[in-house]
Amino acid sequence: MQFDQEEGAEPMDVDEEFYDALGEEDAIAEWVDRGKLVLEYVPSAKNVADIFTKALGPCVFERLRDELNLEDVQEAVLKC
Repeated sequence: MQFDQEEGAEPMDVDEEFYDALGEEDAIAEWVDRGKLVLEYVPSAKNVADIFTKALGPCVFERLRDELNLEDVQEAVLKC
């Protein structure tokens, strides 16, 4: 579901036929042109999605895990 930034967390009206006809990239470009979607650059160092998409070293993995408020399973078991 897409959201319109101008309206907070209100769902955007999405013309599914329009979206399917254009393809994903063109539809996103159209939403940006219409002001319905704002894209922001996120440097890799701050991109928490990297934890799901890249092989990371232990320091980066632990930092991103902490940013997502996830807990180490072994530490969680020891707390019980």
